Amino acid sequence: MLKWLAGSSGNGGNGGNGSTMIGRVYRINEHQVVVEDILAEGGFAVVFVVRASNGRKLALKRLAVNNDADLYLTKQEIAVTKALSDCSYSVTYISSITKQISSDVHEVLILMELYTGTSVIDLLNQRLSAGTQLRQREVLHIFSNVSKAVARLHHRTKPIIHRDLKIENILHDSVHDTYILCDYGSCSLKSMHPEEMGATECSDEISRFTTMPYRSPEMVSVYSGKTITTKSDIWALGVLLFKLCFMDTPFGDNPLAIVSAQYSIPEGSPYTQDLHNLIAYLLTSDPELRPSIWQVCEVVSRITGTTNHVTNVFRSPGPPNPLPSPKKTRPVAKKPTNQSKPSVTITPINATRAIATAVTTTTISSRDRPRGRGSGSKSPRQQRVSNLKPSNQNAGFHKSVDSGLDAFGHVPFTPQRIGSETNLTTVTGSPFPTDDFGSTSFDGRSSTPPTHNTADNARRDLFGAPPFGEGSKVTKTMTAVDQFGAVPFS
Repeated sequence: MLKWLAGSSGNGGNGGNGSTMIGRVYRINEHQVVVEDILAEGGFAVVFVVRASNGRKLALKRLAVNNDADLYLTKQEIAVTKALSDCSYSVTYISSITKQISSDVHEVLILMELYTGTSVIDLLNQRLSAGTQLRQREVLHIFSNVSKAVARLHHRTKPIIHRDLKIENILHDSVHDTYILCDYGSCSLKSMHPEEMGATECSDEISRFTTMPYRSPEMVSVYSGKTITTKSDIWALGVLLFKLCFMDTPFGDNPLAIVSAQYSIPEGSPYTQDLHNLIAYLLTSDPELRPSIWQVCEVVSRITGTTNHVTNVFRSPGPPNPLPSPKKTRPVAKKPTNQSKPSVTITPINATRAIATAVTTTTISSRDRPRGRGSGSKSPRQQRVSNLKPSNQNAGFHKSVDSGLDAFGHVPFTPQRIGSETNLTTVTGSPFPTDDFGSTSFDGRSSTPPTHNTADNARRDLFGAPPFGEGSKVTKTMTAVDQFGAVPFS
């Protein structure tokens, strides 16, 4: 449930063998705790259930970091978590301490509230096993709580982009029946401008800190030059809402489907048109037209008949009424009669059946990114679903104007430079006070843009080969033909 807690230091170091730590006493500033159990364990961190001196049970995350970049990111995560601790819908930070245990290794201890309720991913798997879906009021309850936490991020003096909103990062506070947003290890306090930092460097950062099915069009298509802002979180909320309803993401891992916003609501949906329209509102492909978080909360309040208590900080206009409708529906495939032999085709409702077993194999490290195709892990983000259809089955070999696909639904080949490891550079101007972190600012940006030989690319077809006729011996001059209209063999 709390796998997000372990391993946020990336390749930073080894969290240690947690099984040998039972009974150990830790002091985190004024808090003294005793380790009672292991909650989660990964390659770079371990999360314990600990008991405080007053008997209260808490969560303690222990990790080791062996490079300055990951140390900075860990301290940034602590700062964001601490800043949102007064929010009822965000994980509660209690205390933390960082100690240098060798010349190049730091130990970081983070003490937080312990949430023992059923996480959202477990809740969905339970409903899937029972052959049911979440009721609309349950969907809106979860979504409303998460949206309020996102509002706290976006409405700060310097807005914070979460960048990794997904159902795996939502916990349940069973005491207050609220849903809690967690994992601020991917947060950014800056918008990303691909033209300034370079498209390749931008893509590398996106691959490291985001999850493919939840990426916005401007994240997938960095060469479009669109700035990546808090509006990317709004798109991710749309994917999250769709998955709460239909137990699968609307686009899977298909980048073209994301860029063109091609999805549809399954036929037989038990949810109201208002909820369908909210999904369409969130999944607006143009970030400039995508709603703000206040507008999102306003629509949710309209649907639920409650008051929106989120302040309209940036004076956004009221959301349109009615909202735009989503695209036409598609049928929901029937569940296989033999549960031991699931259908080969992954469908919106049944797809999460694979998720139910895949979660147990998901790595505990939140920094093992990217999780694209070919990864050994089979996390929910890797279930590939494509809703694209050829725009015209009889269109021949031309590309569709509307979808960017050819007649067979294939993505045209575009030669491009594939980035390697992010070029990490140290810059000045930390987003947090230096005395809070005790280290210089780090953002891993580079101003080197990618290069392409456009003149050469222009003379190549979609397979990267020279156009037919270039360099060949075929000429366009008239040649004598035989009685069948063919050129005589010579």
